[in-house]
Amino acid sequence: MTKKVAIVGAGFTGLSLGFDLSKSGFDVTIYEKCEAIGGLASTFETDGQKLERFYHHWFTSDQNVMTLIKDLGKESSIRIRNTNTGMYYANNFYKLSSLLKKYVVDKSYKNIDEIIMKETN
Repeated sequence: MTKKVAIVGAGFTGLSLGFDLSKSGFDVTIYEKCEAIGGLASTFETDGQKLERFYHHWFTSDQNVMTLIKDLGKESSIRIRNTNTGMYYANNFYKLSSLLKKYVVDKSYKNIDEIIMKETN
């Protein structure tokens, strides 16, 4: 007899749990109160523009997420883009990705504050 499992919430955790349990032979039903799945990682539309419900992303270095995408057979559905994430510090805007790429190989910096201070001086 197949064991039945109910999962409340179709966000990233609920959906990935449901996928893993179904691969293990469980009969999974996922319940979601919102119109769209995805939880906080979902989008909504306003004035013809899609916006993120909350700031969520994954890194291509996150092997768990990349393996999940492969297991789902969705590699061709994913568009990987350079980040436009930045921060405002000392009256200037800085792209975080460019700072980290520039300094990540230099082990003499102990934290992001040292990198930013180097950039602002």
